[in-house]
Amino acid sequence: MRLVAILVFIICAAASFAQNDSTASEEEVFQFVEERAKFPGGDAAFAQYIAKNLKYPELAKKNGIEGKVYVSFTIDTSGLVSNPEIMQKRLSGLDSTQNDYCLGDCAIDVIAKSPR
Repeated sequence: MRLVAILVFIICAAASFAQNDSTASEEEVFQFVEERAKFPGGDAAFAQYIAKNLKYPELAKKNGIEGKVYVSFTIDTSGLVSNPEIMQKRLSGLDSTQNDYCLGDCAIDVIAKSPR
């Protein structure tokens, strides 16, 4: 199963999909399932987790850099996050040749450390 989370550095939101069949091969990836993965406490709790645990780089704050980082990741049948990777970054105040002030790394970090 692939999950996609939208990390917004001001307002956080998430969308996700998960697999329901615990007997499925761990190698099998589902795009659509009958029941999606649920963060403990629901989507609002996931948004709160991201807002509380996202470490926003000071240089990005000082330079007024903000926007969205789209992260793709997998949730296994035990609820562990694996393979987080940046799908896209939409950051204001930067052109495509500039450093993102580690905003992508921060997005990956908060997802990778997510509880089951």
